[in-house]
Amino acid sequence: MSLRKKFSLTTGLVVVALLAASSVAWAAQTTSQIVIGSGSDTTEWMVQSLGDLYSNAPGCNQLKSPQPLDGSCPNSGSENQGDSVNYFHDMIVQRYFLGSGGGINQICQQGLANVAPVDFARSSRVPLPASAGGSDCTGLHFVGFARDGITWECWPSATGNGCGSMSSLSLNVTQLKKIFVSCTVTNWSQVGGSNVAMDPYVAQANSGTGVTWASALGVQLASGQALTNCVHNPSNPGQPGSNVSPENTNNLVDGNGDQANAIFYYSVGVYHKTYGASAFTGGDGSALGKINGLKATTTAISKGTFPVSRFLFNVYCAGDPTNSNKCGNDTAAPADVTNFVGENGFICQNESGFNDTHGNPILDPLSGKAYRSAQTGSGSTAHPNGEIPSTISAFGFVPLVKQADNTYCKTFTT
Repeated sequence: MSLRKKFSLTTGLVVVALLAASSVAWAAQTTSQIVIGSGSDTTEWMVQSLGDLYSNAPGCNQLKSPQPLDGSCPNSGSENQGDSVNYFHDMIVQRYFLGSGGGINQICQQGLANVAPVDFARSSRVPLPASAGGSDCTGLHFVGFARDGITWECWPSATGNGCGSMSSLSLNVTQLKKIFVSCTVTNWSQVGGSNVAMDPYVAQANSGTGVTWASALGVQLASGQALTNCVHNPSNPGQPGSNVSPENTNNLVDGNGDQANAIFYYSVGVYHKTYGASAFTGGDGSALGKINGLKATTTAISKGTFPVSRFLFNVYCAGDPTNSNKCGNDTAAPADVTNFVGENGFICQNESGFNDTHGNPILDPLSGKAYRSAQTGSGSTAHPNGEIPSTISAFGFVPLVKQADNTYCKTFTT
């Protein structure tokens, strides 16, 4: 039995095209489950909000006399599960972040000693199987449901700053490589700024943001590695004095009093969530820069034309019977997991999957709104609608439009 069931209420790279189902199938499930996510900092709060939508979605009538206390659906014999979104009232919870790679490693090592039970990983980086020089186990499905960009930031309003004199606050990829990889740019004057020493900051090991940024600069980070080539103090990550920071927060730069010198990279979506939709300057005096003269706009990120764009994923174990390097000692994810994060699950399925057996949309009981409604526009003007894409957008990210398989997700496997 899967180790995750202790948490129940009762006890290379291939693009995969999968046909969308018109409704979720609950297989042999009979009781409510707690489904646990782990991993990425970038997507933690967004996935938690999507999980809240699902946890509170319409399900079975759980009331009966005498009242069952085992989390079951006692009226299942007289109910049509197709009239529900979350029939067994499964609950989605999130462990605090430890990086995309950390969450993926937890999935790959489920059932092994000293590995916390989790059901899916939040990831802001692409799969890294052995064929791509990575260490991700086989049998994983990376289900991409949104897009994001990463760009660099500095503090042009800080006293004695180095970047404020740059005419357009733009760096090209070659310059960024010299700052973060070869360490040959060490002063803001070398890239059009003032004569002020430059102090690079990088994200912690296993950070999906850090892995994606390094990859864009031509570096493939190994599991547990950070891009510390050019930082002044790589010791004691996250602690005062270090230049290795938790991703997507400026607390360490601020705490070190390093705004005049610092350059860091940041999720555009998280920046917008923190400082306001479409914001490119922050209340802490920071500003997002351009790459190759391009601004990280929603349109550029949606089209993937911004130089450092990425998918955001939920990752689960589908299993690989041909290879022993799969998901630790655990079995493939059961239906209660894939009903939420799978290719045809809650986050991904199209609007018809949220219709009841009479063809009417099942509405969120807390808001009276549709979880998904028909996409408007087409091609470059396509726009997904409903509470799910609105929740993704509210966190600064770009929800995917409808894909060729009629879902709103794009899936990769290891």
